[in-house]
Amino acid sequence: MSAMNAFIDVGWNEQLLELVVYTAKLIEGEPDFVAKCEANLQNGDVSHIAEILSDLIKRSAVFYQGGKPIEGIFNSLSRLVCMIKPDDAAGLIKELSVAIAAEDVQGQEEARMKALGNLFNTVDLASPSRFDVYMALLSLVKQTGNLSAVRASFSKLDTWVDDWQISTAQVRELFKKLYEITQKVGDNKQSCEFLRKLLASFEGETPEALTAVKGELYPHVKSLVASTLADPEQFSVKNVTRLKAVQLFNDDNALALLSVFQSGDIPAFKSFVDTNKNILAELKLDPAELLRKTQLKSLTGLCAKSDVVDFKAISSALEIAEEDVEMWVIDSIRVGLIEAKVDQVNSRINVTQSHTDSFGDNKDWAALKDRLAAWQKNLSQCQRVLNTVKVQAEKQHGTRITQHMGR
Repeated sequence: MSAMNAFIDVGWNEQLLELVVYTAKLIEGEPDFVAKCEANLQNGDVSHIAEILSDLIKRSAVFYQGGKPIEGIFNSLSRLVCMIKPDDAAGLIKELSVAIAAEDVQGQEEARMKALGNLFNTVDLASPSRFDVYMALLSLVKQTGNLSAVRASFSKLDTWVDDWQISTAQVRELFKKLYEITQKVGDNKQSCEFLRKLLASFEGETPEALTAVKGELYPHVKSLVASTLADPEQFSVKNVTRLKAVQLFNDDNALALLSVFQSGDIPAFKSFVDTNKNILAELKLDPAELLRKTQLKSLTGLCAKSDVVDFKAISSALEIAEEDVEMWVIDSIRVGLIEAKVDQVNSRINVTQSHTDSFGDNKDWAALKDRLAAWQKNLSQCQRVLNTVKVQAEKQHGTRITQHMGR
């Protein structure tokens, strides 16, 4: 028997009747179940067919007691449900998805995930019902901790959300559940991204609406700040601080800590931590690790301001020994914050590029203007050299032609 469909060799009405008969053998105390379903089947309209399918879904827990593969049975039900017009099938698809992912059913999680995956792929690409199937699949993933079953889908979520045309409330439900699942399995980077998307869903809200849900938002904002600061490879915080839901708490110590980190000002960071000793414990942050991140952020800021940075300037800004500067530069290069070469002879570094998100004030624009002017000057010099070489090459080529013609 194919797992894809337990009753695939017969027509849809025969297939439905076989499912009814099979279910009747497994249930007790309903001697007229088959007769009732046959009467509805003979009636033939959509509402009666839907009633039969709904009855089968409601009794689907008995399928685990039978001898047929559970995936095949659910695939058969999925095929029948999806034969109904989308508008009429939407409720049945949700009902079936919830039944397959039911928490009171123990075991056969892999087969149930496959059945939900097959149902998801059977439903039309743009159907909002895909949301219901995916949420049910996430419920199973949350129960089992098997994130690999859905990880490949994460890169497609933004496209799917647009295709499904689901409500804002459903978008929030989706990203909240994804955040909870990824947090539960310890995937900090992915959970941080889903939490950011959850908070980003509030961008279109009015200030009054945001204030009304301020208490609901605060734990999420606090968790996002903590996750961002705890990630050893996350140095850009603009995609967090620009969120309206986050800006709602600009006077909070968690946001103040994020702001101090973003500045890369080591004395200010140390002073803030000394004055607000409880905040790092509240956010479950390692003081030494966060100081290290802030020092790397400080180094990045220095490199953004100048192409050449002395060891002494780095030592002073990061509050480290001058003999340790080279190690910090190498570490900064390793995590991708800067591109630079160490000039040991002159105790300085030559910066090629610095990746910072603090660009924006007049000094930054002035520095960019000077750098672009220098690049333009270098390009002009290169162009003059190329023109000279071209002229010389043309002269040499002309001389060779003349010599050849004179022979």
